[in-house]
Amino acid sequence: MIITISGMPGSGKTTLAKHLAKVFDLKYYGMGDLRREMAVRKGMNINELNKLGEKNPITDKEVDDFIVSLAKSKSKEERIIIDGRMGFHFIPQSIKIFINVDLKESAKRIFKRQGKSEKYENVDETYGALKKRIESDDRRYKKYYHVGIFNLDNYDILFDSTKMTIPEAKENIQKTVEKYIKVQKDKRSE
Repeated sequence: MIITISGMPGSGKTTLAKHLAKVFDLKYYGMGDLRREMAVRKGMNINELNKLGEKNPITDKEVDDFIVSLAKSKSKEERIIIDGRMGFHFIPQSIKIFINVDLKESAKRIFKRQGKSEKYENVDETYGALKKRIESDDRRYKKYYHVGIFNLDNYDILFDSTKMTIPEAKENIQKTVEKYIKVQKDKRSE
C-alpha cells in the first residue's frame, strides 16, 4: 500500500501522515522536511526557496526526483506514505489524500510552531507569507509539470482539519482511510 498526502500548509499533513504510518505500518517519507533542510542549507526561508524555484526548477527537482525514485524502487508489497505536494502526481496508483485547512487557522498554527526556515513576527505576517507560498507553489507546479496541486479532483480523499484538535483529526483521518480501503476492496471483489 502506498499513500500520498498533500494539502495546505499548516493543515497537519505531517502529523496525520506520521499517524497513518504508525496505524497502517507504513514507512514515512516527508518531502517538506527535505525542502526546509534545503532552504536552511541555502541560507533562505521556505518562501525565498520557493521564489528561487519559480526561476530555477532545481529546488523542486531534487525532491520530485526523490519521489520518483521511491515509486520506482518500491515493490507492490512495500508499504509507504509520502508527505509531499507532488506525490499524487508521481505515484498515481497511491491512495491520494488532500488535507485542507482555513488559511487563517493555518497561519495561527504555523506561527505557533515556526522553526529554522520560518521566522514570523505575528500571525498576520504569517498569513501573508502563506498566501505567497501557496501562490508560488501553484505557479511552480503548473509551470514545470502542468499540474494544479490545489485541484481537488486529483485526490481520492478530501479531509478538512480546520476545526479539529490533533486527536480528533488523527481519529477522523484514520476512519476515513479505513472506510476508503474497505470500499475499494469491495469494488474489486464485485
